Amino acid sequence: MSHQRKHRKQEVHLVTGGGGYPGYNLAKKLAELGHQVILFDLREPVWPLKENMNFIQGNITDVTCLKLNILRLVYTSTYNVVFGGQEICDGDESLPYLPLNQHPDHYSRTKSIAEQKVLKVNGSKTLNGGTLYTCVLRLAGVYGPEEQRHIPRIIVRKC
Repeated sequence: MSHQRKHRKQEVHLVTGGGGYPGYNLAKKLAELGHQVILFDLREPVWPLKENMNFIQGNITDVTCLKLNILRLVYTSTYNVVFGGQEICDGDESLPYLPLNQHPDHYSRTKSIAEQKVLKVNGSKTLNGGTLYTCVLRLAGVYGPEEQRHIPRIIVRKC
């Protein structure tokens, strides 16, 4: 048995929305599996970072991944990119985007724009010749331990 081992450069995973509950928990799981993870968000997570997690405050519209040789990008989106209140039967990921002028709010419209940009760069070459792989998670109402947004709005404490 050879004592030589192939040393593979550790891949870095960038999780946008890493300051929010779903993004943070995805990053935490990746870190627990031994991956190096960068959480990218406008706001810092309220939960502690694992040893191989870093936080970068920023905006998804800034140029980041290709210049910094990031190889994986997971973008946290919303089901609202295809849903605007209409009835959907047998829908899946192939549904067309809701036209931008039909979104009921600015949040959904900007998520749609960002999602399309993220998916468009999938397979692009980074500055050092690596390949950037992107994916999008279309979430809706995520709940769980330490969730900070939905559960506090549902539970009302009375003195």
